[in-house]
Amino acid sequence: MGLKLPSPEDAKLSTFGFDQLMADMYWLAFINYEGDTAARGKDNFRHCSEYLDLITGLDPHFLQPYWFCAFSVGADQKRPDLADKIIRRGLETNPNNWYLPYIAG
Repeated sequence: MGLKLPSPEDAKLSTFGFDQLMADMYWLAFINYEGDTAARGKDNFRHCSEYLDLITGLDPHFLQPYWFCAFSVGADQKRPDLADKIIRRGLETNPNNWYLPYIAG
């Protein structure tokens, strides 16, 4: 059985208003997942988009996950369509941030 992450909407039902705290916890889990290079070579970074969608869904102002999205999802997972979807959501939420259009390019 593989990894099963909740959707951002489902996760928000159980955060009791601590969305940012849960985003930080999932961020640490993602870093642990991403950092296991040997395992990522075997699963082709399959869960990167799920983790980053969840993290940015819980805390859309947390910018570092968008950077990882551009590279982990767009390049490593070979899913630029998913990376674009997540980064565009970040652009809508953070319209005055120069960093997001930069990594979107």
